Amino acid sequence: MDSNKPSVTEIMLGDAFLGLLEANDGSIWFGSATGVYCYDGKTITDFYNKEGQKKYIVDTKQSAVVWNGSMQFGAWEGTKLLSDGSATGDVNILKGELLIENRHLAGGTVEVDMNTIKRKYRDPGPHNQFPDFFDVKKFPVSTFAITKVEIANDGKDTGNGNMTIEGVSIIKVTGNLTIEGITKAVTFPAEMYFKDGMDGTVIVNGTLIIDRTDWGIGYRSEKGFGKSADLTISDDVKLFMKIVAKK
Repeated sequence: MDSNKPSVTEIMLGDAFLGLLEANDGSIWFGSATGVYCYDGKTITDFYNKEGQKKYIVDTKQSAVVWNGSMQFGAWEGTKLLSDGSATGDVNILKGELLIENRHLAGGTVEVDMNTIKRKYRDPGPHNQFPDFFDVKKFPVSTFAITKVEIANDGKDTGNGNMTIEGVSIIKVTGNLTIEGITKAVTFPAEMYFKDGMDGTVIVNGTLIIDRTDWGIGYRSEKGFGKSADLTISDDVKLFMKIVAKK
């Protein structure tokens, strides 16, 4: 099948060329590490982009979610600040997946095990898992499901002619966060990049700030604990997320 002026689809370079085959209808099919292509005599169709999304499974051992909260007031000794009242801890990821389409994040879900939420203390020994904050027996799992992703920068150009870090995209992620059986839409900034090529590993780093009372977590809240202000815990909680997923 010949064409004097065929339309051309850009083919993304991969680590391997996987073969060439002529189908019964005369079309030519070939593959690489980045997808499958078909030439029908006029155009080359990229089926990586044509057929949609590729699924990347979250590596729970390399991924992490770390939370950070604080008391409303710090602790002082004279003019010396002993503590700013902040506390931090982590929570284990159970499972998750990211959906990638044409090198961009298109969707995904992450589940975390609320039984593992713990505060990190300097001193050793067992510590409470915040029963006043979370009913882990009734709601052992919290989830986040991506509903929308906006690209602020695709990692090629910052808009003023300067290059960003190679391959790093700046994105804005929107999704539904479910905690304690309550689902709320949230949006947060993140950066995303591929390691070892498009079919290797994708890494997403994001930071989300939530008002915990939106999910019914009112223990020592700013909104209702004014009588004992020195023990009031800030309603804002910051969640640091590093998600590593592999194809």
